[in-house]
Amino acid sequence: MGRHARTVGFGTRAILALLMAFSLNGCDASEPQPDENGHERYARQYLPFDPEWVSERMIPMAPPISPQMVIWEVSEFGPEIVATPEQQKAGNDFVVRCLEAAIEKGWFDRSKGMADGFLTPGSDDRHHRNDDYVLDDIQLDPERPEYLMYYPDPNRNGEQTLTGFMFVADGRDKKGHQFAGPLSIWHYHKYTNARCWTGRGLLSVGMLDDEGNCPTGGVPLHRSPEMVHVWLLDHPRGSFSTGMTLPRDVLRAGLAKRWAAIGY
Repeated sequence: MGRHARTVGFGTRAILALLMAFSLNGCDASEPQPDENGHERYARQYLPFDPEWVSERMIPMAPPISPQMVIWEVSEFGPEIVATPEQQKAGNDFVVRCLEAAIEKGWFDRSKGMADGFLTPGSDDRHHRNDDYVLDDIQLDPERPEYLMYYPDPNRNGEQTLTGFMFVADGRDKKGHQFAGPLSIWHYHKYTNARCWTGRGLLSVGMLDDEGNCPTGGVPLHRSPEMVHVWLLDHPRGSFSTGMTLPRDVLRAGLAKRWAAIGY
């Protein structure tokens, strides 16, 4: 990158924890009614947004008609449950571990991320996927995130810089582990038009052709696996927000604040 910051030491860990603490916004909470297996979760539609949390069993089985992609957030915690101090600490600690891994690996530099196998699937230039990490049967390892997220830095002439990690569940039908309790909300996508998936249904490799086949291989599926973001800057909706939209002024301020704190 042409610029290098100090490494994260014990004192800087405390600074980073303090820096990120206020970004860990909680969900807004009744007790879940478990099904016969005791695995009831709550769900709400994030895109288009509907603030009401409902039983996950109320999510329509059929693909959406309109819009062509719907994002569902899922949580084992009810919408009035507030994170405990232990869950707050777990969330802070995980963000710090991700920051430390990013610094150690040099991933703030997009070219280094790409050299380490994080490539853009299709036309998405924000999510960079490492197929080996997606298929390694490991969930939530800061040393092996499934995706890196890059945005153009308004403070540095649009240079692409790391803004966060995205972790994917270690199986198509696996539920994401909520390591920070109600703070760490996972989500998944449902599509009107099926997409082609390989790697046990974990790797999206393109769209169906006009005949309804997968020209790039794989099987057609209407739903993604579960995933969770870990933002490495001050995100207005929290460090684990599903939202990908960051207004330019918010992005500028968040990256400037991070640079002042850790030099990246």
